[in-house]
Amino acid sequence: MNDYLKQSGYLGAAHLEKIFPRQITAVMTTVCLVAVLACAVIAVILGSKSLFTVALLLLVLFYFLAAYFLFTNFLQEDRSLSANEIAEARAAKKLGMILNFSAVQVLETSVQGNTLKLYDFFNHTFKLPEFVWILRRLNILPQDFQKRVLMSCDTNSTMLMTDVLETAWQIALSANHLNISEYEILAAVYELDKNFQKVLFSFEAEQKDFFEVIYWRRRKDLETKIRRLDIKGIGKDWSGGYTVQLDETATDITAALETRRVPSHLYGQSANLELLQRMLVRGAGSSNVVLVGPPGVGKHHLIDALAELINSGQTFPSLRYMRLLQIDSSSLIAGTLSPNQILSKIGALFMEAYAAGNVILVVNDIDALLDSGRDAVGRVNATEALLRFFQSSLHIIGLTTPSGYQNTIGRNPMLQKLIAKLELDEPTNAETLMILQDHAVQLERDSGLFFTHQALQQIVLLAGKLIQNLPNPEKSLEVLSETAVYVAVDISSRIVLPEHVQHVVAEKTKVPVEKISMGEKDKLLNLEEILHRRIIGQDEAVRELADSLRRARSGIRSEKKPIGSFLFLGPTGVGKTETTKALAETYFGDYSKILRFDMSEFQEIHALNRLIGDADTGTGGLLTEQVVANPFSLVLLDELEKAHPKILDLFLQVLDDGILTDFLGRKISFINTMIIATSNAGSEMIRNIVKEGNDPQAFREQILGSLQSQNIFRPEFLNRFDGVVIFKPLSPEDLLRVAGLLLAELNSRLAEKEIQVEITDELCQTVVSGGYQPEFGARPLRRYIQEHLENFVARGLIDGSIKKGDTIRIDPGQLS
Repeated sequence: MNDYLKQSGYLGAAHLEKIFPRQITAVMTTVCLVAVLACAVIAVILGSKSLFTVALLLLVLFYFLAAYFLFTNFLQEDRSLSANEIAEARAAKKLGMILNFSAVQVLETSVQGNTLKLYDFFNHTFKLPEFVWILRRLNILPQDFQKRVLMSCDTNSTMLMTDVLETAWQIALSANHLNISEYEILAAVYELDKNFQKVLFSFEAEQKDFFEVIYWRRRKDLETKIRRLDIKGIGKDWSGGYTVQLDETATDITAALETRRVPSHLYGQSANLELLQRMLVRGAGSSNVVLVGPPGVGKHHLIDALAELINSGQTFPSLRYMRLLQIDSSSLIAGTLSPNQILSKIGALFMEAYAAGNVILVVNDIDALLDSGRDAVGRVNATEALLRFFQSSLHIIGLTTPSGYQNTIGRNPMLQKLIAKLELDEPTNAETLMILQDHAVQLERDSGLFFTHQALQQIVLLAGKLIQNLPNPEKSLEVLSETAVYVAVDISSRIVLPEHVQHVVAEKTKVPVEKISMGEKDKLLNLEEILHRRIIGQDEAVRELADSLRRARSGIRSEKKPIGSFLFLGPTGVGKTETTKALAETYFGDYSKILRFDMSEFQEIHALNRLIGDADTGTGGLLTEQVVANPFSLVLLDELEKAHPKILDLFLQVLDDGILTDFLGRKISFINTMIIATSNAGSEMIRNIVKEGNDPQAFREQILGSLQSQNIFRPEFLNRFDGVVIFKPLSPEDLLRVAGLLLAELNSRLAEKEIQVEITDELCQTVVSGGYQPEFGARPLRRYIQEHLENFVARGLIDGSIKKGDTIRIDPGQLS
């Protein structure tokens, strides 16, 4: 037998477990105890000595089984080694000392000498429940996987145990684990065996996925072993004074958590929980804290975690017997009370908490009680009334948003001195994934669903990219719940897959994240043809836009930039706006997806606040709020050259990184928007080039150079766009085609009345001759049709000369 397994000290325990498993022992012990009690009761009732003897024998058996169970439990218990002991074990090449019992169990059947027999290892390992669970989380059928692994593995394949344990230890160390479990062994074998890697990859699972699920399972196993010590005494509730008013108004979080369990892991917030406890025990006048973070970042979860520590006694001695009572500012202010009555009510509640001596008071939206602004609805300035409590021994935890803090406590030096600020940051994607894993397990117990790892990954990825009005983990948890409802109601399978998440997110955000359908595939491949049905004569613009959209939808574009960004240069009436409309309807699905901003309204620097928010008033900006509400949209910046240069500088960050930081401190994502800016700058130069019979595209550099020399646009600004598209004036042939399109639009409107206008070359020529104005391009053609053709049809309908079902042939002479 291998020396490494002997070094662990668990080999004997592994043999005993194989002969007489603890699980069976536990069942037999329970059955034996029930039998003892039953026999004893019946013996007393019937006065039977023989039954009493049987009860005694069963009692002896019960004690033996219980002793065996406790003994094997002791043998299998994890043994923590100090850092020095681990270093000594590694130096002496006794890595077996770092193995835990479960690792020894897994290795026992497949280790021979200093080698691991891979075929035996795989054959044994992937039948175990914990490893079946791992494969199912990766949406892999365990039987198929085991069959393919064994087929790829030679029966004589081996691996040096020294290599396995060294690799496993490095993996454990990177995850801050001080022993090697069966999960690190599996991860090490994966890293060392190329065949294993290929088989897993053939099931579309990568190393990152495999390791994340392995550690999910490891955390789950540890969770079942954790037994928090609850030292709540009989007199705990008597250790403080009465809180009659608070009991009616507040929520007792510590009491509520005795029947409601919260996830014990605080991914990304453990340091904040430790800091919060230290802040609360700093002494009178210094034990107040305000938790600052956007709604949904985890402030309430941190409070729940504190309450659980208080309940279990695993906190500072001075906090162990406290009650965590939570009040809502809105409930204190609501109603028809006068300001003086509100202040009196607030003072009475805080005084009751102070007098009780065992209360930590949690105040939701504490900024609503400290607002010095006048006539603010739902807010009050109770600063003077509360100052004495902030200076007392009462522990107060306030909850607020960054803007709430900035507009109240942040402007009052005295409050800043008395109330410590603890900022909560949004968890990383990796931390959010672990939070989802914990919540998914709870959700599965209630719903009977089963979430694959890939589905949870999709939630984190898509929520992070597409939902901007909430932070993580709230937005990811919201998508998790909505996906569970969708699968439970609309899908026959109980397994939650990535495509289910994609459907929910697509419905929620209106962003196309699902796989490309055949209909959409045809549309993408033929975008040029589709756009040319609306756009006349601008081949370069159509080609660049179509290429950009195909890159975006196929997923090969940069994820850190908008879908596409284009500057349209050219005279009025050549199709810049029409191109934008056609694009919105073709790709974004609706003309309403255009977010239009007339940049002539932002010629002054003070207009910046209107665009990206005002920190003083806490209001969002026109641009940022619309993009938050419509993340999948086309942002049209009309007449860009008229905006203030400082406002143009804002868009450098947007065009480069797909992000804009507003004046409220929020990072607004533009990665699912297309940005089109239009400008008439350089129009005269473009007209002159065309008059001379030249193609403006050939003079592109001269046109752009002219714009830069006139300080209209700086070189670094122009270079940020994916394309600067020059729209040339429309030729006579182009104008005739535009007239035809506009007449077709008229017919589509007349179709309701079952009336059509016959579109002839002569009629198109009449529209062009009567409506075209060189300085306005094709734009007046629409007005000509409205004033002449539409009026002609309207008069005919009224006087009865035009009837339902008619096809009208209009003589140009009739339009004069």
